[in-house]
Amino acid sequence: MKANPRGRALPVRLVSAPALALTLFAAGCIPAPPASTPTPSATRPAQRPAQPQVQQLATPAPPPSPRSLPEPANWRDAPVTPGTWSWAQSGPRSVADFGGSLFTMRCDTRNATVTLERRAQGAAGRVTMGITTMQETHTVTTEARQGYYVATLPARSPILDDMAFTRGRFALSTQGQPTLYIPSWTEVSRVIEDCR
Repeated sequence: MKANPRGRALPVRLVSAPALALTLFAAGCIPAPPASTPTPSATRPAQRPAQPQVQQLATPAPPPSPRSLPEPANWRDAPVTPGTWSWAQSGPRSVADFGGSLFTMRCDTRNATVTLERRAQGAAGRVTMGITTMQETHTVTTEARQGYYVATLPARSPILDDMAFTRGRFALSTQGQPTLYIPSWTEVSRVIEDCR
């Protein structure tokens, strides 16, 4: 008996013949490379010899001031003011802080009031602050205290409800200051609820 009979070798050749035909067919579908392609060096004009460069120290441009940006046609289209919210309990007070004290909400549980503090450069005297939400625009009178405009509201004020339930953000506009577009995150509701 032979170790490699002819009867078994024949099917292997038949199976490999269609695979070979398919490979040759696929190879015929690949386009041939173009006959001649110009080399990059032949098409480039001659370059001048490099001259030593003198480095000039440029003074960096000052960052744009928030006032220089145009106000959007619709306050909902304005970019959110950069920053995040944080919340903390400080004695009898629940405090939500946005953007490193750019805007702060403080609940005084003893007096059942919420104090709104908006940092303002050159804050002086009394000014009005507009609080715009999806529901409506409210106006409150603020007074200057140590670089902030401050307004104190009763804990059950509808202004606070509008700030908590507005869709996504609310806007704070104060005379002489850039408008802040602040996201309405859970910290806003937390401070309000702690006062009620």
